[in-house]
Amino acid sequence: MNLIDRLSIKQLHNLLNLDDSNMEIVNSLVRKVRKNSYFDLLSDKNTLKNISKVVVNKSNLQDSSFKNSLINAVNTEDFPSILEKFGEIIPEKSKGDLTKFLSGNSAAARKILLTLIGLVVSSDNERADLELVDNIEISPPDVAYKPLKVYQSKICEEIRRAIDPSRGRIMVCMPTGTGKTRTSMEIISEWANAGKNILWLVDSIELMEQALECFSQVYCHVGVDSVNVCLVGFGFKGEIDQNKSNFVVGGLQTLNSMNHKKLSELSRNIDLVFFDEAHHLMARTYKKITDSLLTVENETRLVGLSATPFRTVGHETDDLIKYFRNSFVNLEAENDSRMLIESLVEKGVLAKPIWKNIDYDPQFILSEHDLVHLSSKQEVSKELLLKLANDFNRNFSILEVLQSEANLGKSVIYFGTTKDQSKNISVVLNCLGVKSIHIDQDTPSGQRRHAISEFRNGGISVLCNFGILTTGFDAPKIDTVVLGRVSSSKILINQMIGRGLRGYLLGGTEICNVFVPNDNLPHVVSTIEDVESLLTAWK
Repeated sequence: MNLIDRLSIKQLHNLLNLDDSNMEIVNSLVRKVRKNSYFDLLSDKNTLKNISKVVVNKSNLQDSSFKNSLINAVNTEDFPSILEKFGEIIPEKSKGDLTKFLSGNSAAARKILLTLIGLVVSSDNERADLELVDNIEISPPDVAYKPLKVYQSKICEEIRRAIDPSRGRIMVCMPTGTGKTRTSMEIISEWANAGKNILWLVDSIELMEQALECFSQVYCHVGVDSVNVCLVGFGFKGEIDQNKSNFVVGGLQTLNSMNHKKLSELSRNIDLVFFDEAHHLMARTYKKITDSLLTVENETRLVGLSATPFRTVGHETDDLIKYFRNSFVNLEAENDSRMLIESLVEKGVLAKPIWKNIDYDPQFILSEHDLVHLSSKQEVSKELLLKLANDFNRNFSILEVLQSEANLGKSVIYFGTTKDQSKNISVVLNCLGVKSIHIDQDTPSGQRRHAISEFRNGGISVLCNFGILTTGFDAPKIDTVVLGRVSSSKILINQMIGRGLRGYLLGGTEICNVFVPNDNLPHVVSTIEDVESLLTAWK
């Protein structure tokens, strides 16, 4: 029994949350692929049901309308089988009115409903979801210890040397996929073992989760004493334990909202600060935070981390280097005459990128306003972005690539042109029998984690997203990256490419296909040649 099968077309449509214009885009693309001019998703209940079973997850139960539709789909004839399967977790007093019980908010009712829509529910003895815990105990090792590679050890030596004196600073620049987080956790574990307090600064919950996971995997093997892991921000209100070493993962937005007294108190308790994605540090609000943490009175050290080479940061490069007092370390090729990326690919640290164009006959027309905006702002206007997102030939060509790669059994990540375009592509793929999920910044964190977990485990072939997976996302075995996103930001494009470049030496792949639509727009990264040239910045 799966309650999704019993929902009406309207209820299934509401679950997908597509308006009329986007529904027509979906229908048009499916019609061309299937060569069926009569296809209408709203008339195809079986396809709607199959898509809903892919995209539904536990976060959907927070929608009272959806939850009520599930409860109404439970028939009295189902009660005996529900009692037989779940009788042990249903209180005796509730067995006579299962409808009322399922309408409640108990963990047991939630578990039953999730099971009845085909979701696997975690066992009760597993660790609670991240959002429920502010201070976390490090569990015994559940993964094998991953020793540092030679190049990572060299970076650690440079960090130790830079932060040995009081108020020492260093900027660490390592390409995405080479393990900058893992490298950093070695230093953090050493400082925690020495009784020090460390603050890791992040600007997203994904980066917070990544830091927590990586620290746990390292410290549980090398830690000599218990450490307090404290989460601050994104709804967490962890507190420093004065009797232990502390690893504090702090959200920049929350720290920015702290009053001066609280921020000063925090700064007095921190010995070492790591700023993840430190190319953002010179933003006014972020710089204010780091300035407050690194006062003259304190001896706090600072380590900045970035996967982006300085030369792509633009006019802020000089200010950033000055902030770190000209102290920075970069990965270097063993032979100066060879590119660093080429060297790392040869060693298996990075996957070899295979660059591929997506050619299409554009339907959009560049207006005078579009050209002026591209020239003066060197970025794509909202109007042009919508033209690209709604260009049928462009979408169809992207879709063909995604479907083809997925049918070859490859793990594919797609960076959408806009939020709606990414979502539409995902729905079309499901209509074509390719399992896909779309996520963006508005997707609830629990739903994002579900999607990423399914992608990592192979349950999802194509993970579509807009504006969410450029950082803080780690799925090592990505075979294909498709860039539907158009941007003037070389940093952003570099981050997207990097999602697929983890090499086999670090648990990734030997090669990674990188597809780019041939938009051929001036002044922005919009061709495969533009994208390929970004990696040559690493020397």
